[in-house]
Parts: sequence; structure tokens; C-alpha cells
Amino acid sequence: MPQLDPLIHPLQRLAICATLYGAAAVEGHNEMRFSKLAQATELSPSALSKHLRALEQAGYLSKFREIGSTRGEDVLWIQLTDAGSSAYRDHMDALRSLEQAQHPHSNSVRVQKEQD
Repeated sequence: MPQLDPLIHPLQRLAICATLYGAAAVEGHNEMRFSKLAQATELSPSALSKHLRALEQAGYLSKFREIGSTRGEDVLWIQLTDAGSSAYRDHMDALRSLEQAQHPHSNSVRVQKEQD
């Protein structure tokens, strides 16, 4: 059975990873602005910074600053690394496995309801 990732499991970090993954802000593809990520996750800038720091230290995300003509115009870009994308997918697989273990026939029930 896949294991839950204790670093991703807290709700705020799961929301960060899900938002980045869902927006394809992953290594080799796209990035997301810090301000957009804060808005999407409903986290304050200070709370978001704290969680990003922990995820970055684990190698799950990378960030870079695009320098504007003034400090106020700088843009911080965030993306999941390949390791972060993999950890997020594995974590979600573990959650689905837990759900299936508790409700092994949940898929067949949904199908039956849809067919009625």
C-alpha cells in the first residue's frame, strides 16, 4: 500500500501541491506567480512563504525571482520539481488506497447509480 507523505499531508501543503500540479506548474513546463498561488490557496503571504520553504528544503519545489525595475515589481515564480510531482502523485494514490480499503465497492455503487 502506498504511504502518505508527512511533508505533503498538512492541508495547506496539500493545497499548495494540488494547485501547482493542477495548473501544470511543474518542472519543465510552467510556473505560477507567488501572488496567484497565495490567492488560490487562500494563504497569507507569510504562511505561504513558510510552507514553500519547507517544501523547497525537501526538494519538492523550486522558485525563482524575476527582477523588475523596482523591488515592488519583482515576481516570484513557483513550480513543483519532478520529485515534488512524484511525491504529490504518490500521496494522492495513498489517499485513494485508504478510501478504497474502507469502501472497496464504492466504484460499483457509483456505476449502478449512474445506470439507473
